[in-house]
Amino acid sequence: GNSAASLSYDALMSNLSPAAWWKMADSSGSSTAADSSGHGLTGTVSGSVTFNQTGPIPTTSADTGASLDGSTGYTTSALPTTATSSVTLNAWVNLNGQLGSGAALWLGNASNGYGIGVGNYFSAPGNNLVGLYQNIAWIIPTPSPADTLTSGWNMLTMVIDASGHASLYLNGVLAGTFTGGVPIAPTGNAYVGYGATQNRYFTGSVAQAAVLTSALTPTQVATLYAAGSVMAFGAPGAPTGVTD
Repeated sequence: GNSAASLSYDALMSNLSPAAWWKMADSSGSSTAADSSGHGLTGTVSGSVTFNQTGPIPTTSADTGASLDGSTGYTTSALPTTATSSVTLNAWVNLNGQLGSGAALWLGNASNGYGIGVGNYFSAPGNNLVGLYQNIAWIIPTPSPADTLTSGWNMLTMVIDASGHASLYLNGVLAGTFTGGVPIAPTGNAYVGYGATQNRYFTGSVAQAAVLTSALTPTQVATLYAAGSVMAFGAPGAPTGVTD
C-alpha cells in the first residue's frame, strides 16, 4: 500500500476506521458537531462553543477547531463504543496559554468510562496530559516534559490494550502506562470538551477528536502525529517504510 508518510492526516484517520470522528470543523454558529466517521454520531452543542477557529492541520480540507470557554461549552452524542479494551481516544488540543483541568474527549458518566484531558494532580488546573478512569485522575507520577503540553497544538492519545490497561501518548510519544485496573464500561454519552467526573470543562481549543475500536500501536500513534505535525509545523515526516 501507500507509505504512511505519504498519506494526509485525513487519509490516515479514515484508514483506521474510527467509530466516531468529530473534527470540530463546523461552521460558525453551528448547533451541531459533524461526525466524519460515517456512523452518524452527530454531536449536540451545549454552552459556549466557538467554531471556525484556527485548527492544528492547516492543509487538511476544511481544517478548523472549536474554542471552548471552560465553564459551559461542550458537545455530546451517543456513545460510539462501550468497550473496556482495544480502544483508542485521540484529540488535538490547544490551551491558548491557559492552565486547565478539563477533558478533551470523554466516554461515560460520572461513575464509569474513560477520557483524556489536561490538568495537574487530581482536578487542579495544569498543563499536563491527564488520563481519566472513572473518578481517577492519572498523569505521570512526577510531571516531566514527557507529559507537559507545549505551546500551540498538541495531540493527546489514550490507548487501552486488549487487557484493558491504558497507555498515554503526548505528541506521538509514550508518556506512561496505567496498570492499576481496567475501566468500568461507559454508559451515558460521549463528550468533546467535558468530563462527567468532577465536571471537567475544557478550557482552550479542541479539534480532530476521534474514537477507535482498536488499540493503536506505538508506530501508528507516532505516524498519525507526524502526519499532522508535518502540515501544522513543518516538522519532519513520518518514518519511511511504514505501510498500511
